[in-house]
Amino acid sequence: KALKGVEEQLKAAQAGFPPLPEDSRAKELQDRLAASESSVKSLQERLHAAEANATSLQERLLASESGSANLQERLEASDAKADRLQQQLNKALKYQGRDAKFEELAASMERLRKQLERS
Repeated sequence: KALKGVEEQLKAAQAGFPPLPEDSRAKELQDRLAASESSVKSLQERLHAAEANATSLQERLLASESGSANLQERLEASDAKADRLQQQLNKALKYQGRDAKFEELAASMERLRKQLERS
């Protein structure tokens, strides 16, 4: 208890005097250290946030590439289907042309038959 009383008296005595220059320098260094530690902590938080953002962007890029590949596959399938439809259309037009020729031939034969019947 006596030691504690002496410490309190010492503190009271020091409170009335300006801090010693060495104490001032130590306090300044402690303040700068605390500010540096705070700055380091802030930079670490920003680094973690940037890493999380980079991970998110990487995931979005992979999803986009996957979607792009899917769209490419669908486009290729559509192109193949369009090619098949074009081939079917070409065949249909070819047969339609033949049908028209057969119709012409049938009409011509009908005219010849009528001419033969008249003669």
